[in-house]
Amino acid sequence: MSALPSPALPSVDAACSSGPSPTRRSLPTAHLLGLGQVGRALLALPDLPVRFIAVSDRTASVYGADGLDGAALIRHKAQGRALAELPAAAPLPLDLALSIADADVIVDATPSDPAADAIAAATARTRRLLRAGKRLILAAKTPLLLAPAEWRAGRDRLGVAAVFGGTGSRWLRELGRFDAGSRTLAAVPNATSTELIGAIERGGTLADGLARARAAGLVEADPAQDLDGRDAALKLALAVRLAFERELDPAAIARPSLAALDPALLRRRHAAGATTRLVGRIDRDGVASLAFEELPLGHPLAIPPRRVAWQWSGGGSSRLYLGDGVGAIGTARALAEDLTDLADRGQHGDDARRAATNREAA
Repeated sequence: MSALPSPALPSVDAACSSGPSPTRRSLPTAHLLGLGQVGRALLALPDLPVRFIAVSDRTASVYGADGLDGAALIRHKAQGRALAELPAAAPLPLDLALSIADADVIVDATPSDPAADAIAAATARTRRLLRAGKRLILAAKTPLLLAPAEWRAGRDRLGVAAVFGGTGSRWLRELGRFDAGSRTLAAVPNATSTELIGAIERGGTLADGLARARAAGLVEADPAQDLDGRDAALKLALAVRLAFERELDPAAIARPSLAALDPALLRRRHAAGATTRLVGRIDRDGVASLAFEELPLGHPLAIPPRRVAWQWSGGGSSRLYLGDGVGAIGTARALAEDLTDLADRGQHGDDARRAATNREAA
C-alpha cells in the first residue's frame, strides 16, 4: 500500500487521529469517486453503514486504512482546493488508486460525461470492478452503459437508486411484478425540465428557471444535457437496458428542446388547470420516446418540481415510483439508501457463508 500513502491531512485536521471505534472498524470499507457537491453531501450524512478509506477526484486520491475525516475533506474542498493540494495526496491514475485501496464498496458520485472516451473508460472500469466482486453505488449514469448481460450478471452488487432520482433500486427490485411481455413505462425522469417549466408557467423566463434550478443543485455539470433532453434520453436508454435487457443508444431517442417551447402556450395550459411535463415512454417492444405532454394537474405524472416519477405497467399491474433523489442532498440520500441496502445484503451473504462453513465443519 505504500504507493498510496495514508493521509494525516495535516493541513485540514488529522484524519481519525485516535483511530475508529471497534464498531466503525467492522464496517465495510468504501472508496468515493468525486468530491463535488454530491460527494461532499454524502460525506456529511451521519451514520453511514460504511467506512470511507479512500477518496478520489480528478487530481489525486487520498487513503487512510482506519478511515478518512470526511468533515476535514469537506472543508478543504469548500475552499475551492483540489485533493492534490493535500500533502498526503497521491496523483495516481484512478484505476491504480482503486486497485491499491481495494475497498469493498465503490461509490461513483462523478458527473455523467457523455463524451465517447469518457463512456468507454467508465464502462470498462465498471466491468473490471464487477468482475472483481466489488459492490458499486452509482450516481453517475454512464457507467451503466454496459452490455445487458454484464449488468445482469452483477445486478445484486449494483445500487442505482440515485441514477433514477431515488427510485431506481426500488423499481428494479420489483420489475418481476410487471409481465415482461407487456411491460411499459411512462416517466418524468428529469427534474430540471419541470423546474424550468414551472418558472415559465408563473410568468418567468427560461433563464429564471435555470437560475432556480442551479440554486437547487438540479442542473447537470453541462446544463445543455438538461435543456436539450440528453439527460432524460440517457435515463430512458438505461431503463431499456435494465428492464428489457436490450441495448439502446441514447442518441437514437428523438429529443425535444426546452428552448422550442411556447411560453404563452404553457401559461394558457396552466391557467386552464393543466401543466406540461417532459414525459418519457417505453412501449412493450422496448422502443423509447420523449415528448413535452400536456397533463391535467391531477395526473400521476403531473408531479411538483424537484421530484421524478417512474410508472411501470404490465400484465394488468401498474405502480408509480416517486423520487426526490435530485439535487446534491437528495442524490446523496439516495446513495446512502443504496449503501444501507447493499451493506445489509452483504452482511446476510456473509452470515449465510459462515453458516454453510459451520455446517460443513460439523
